[in-house]
Amino acid sequence: MTEPSPKSKFPEPRVPRKRYFDEGDTSEDVYDVLESAALLDITEFRLFQIAYNWSFGATASEDQIEAHYIPYMFEKVVPSWVKRFTDQVLRMESDGGVDPEVFGIYPKESSDKDRSKGRVYALYLVTACLTVYLLAELAVDALRLYHCTLPPCY
Repeated sequence: MTEPSPKSKFPEPRVPRKRYFDEGDTSEDVYDVLESAALLDITEFRLFQIAYNWSFGATASEDQIEAHYIPYMFEKVVPSWVKRFTDQVLRMESDGGVDPEVFGIYPKESSDKDRSKGRVYALYLVTACLTVYLLAELAVDALRLYHCTLPPCY
């Protein structure tokens, strides 16, 4: 019988992460949750829901998830089932990429109504910018401020 390779006996050491805005007290488990949520493009709360379903095979109510999520948010306590799930997500990423559909996460299809709203908001934004610019030009003319007040100044 052959012995298992040392690689399978011991977990691989973690690659040091670049930490942004870290105060030094954030655990690796919290960073795993943050990174997994970013890879799956979901919120941390949604990650807890999916991890619960993945670990226990049942859907938990929001109150059940909240009972574990509040200690995570305020005390940085990550439940063991979330740790196992984030390890799986990070392992999938290191093996070639995470497919969110494996975990039941599908991209939201935008409807014609959503696209129409986007066009209307863009029109509002352009209208507001033009209005502010024209009001500024009128103020310059009304106050006879002929020196350079608005860019570009040539």
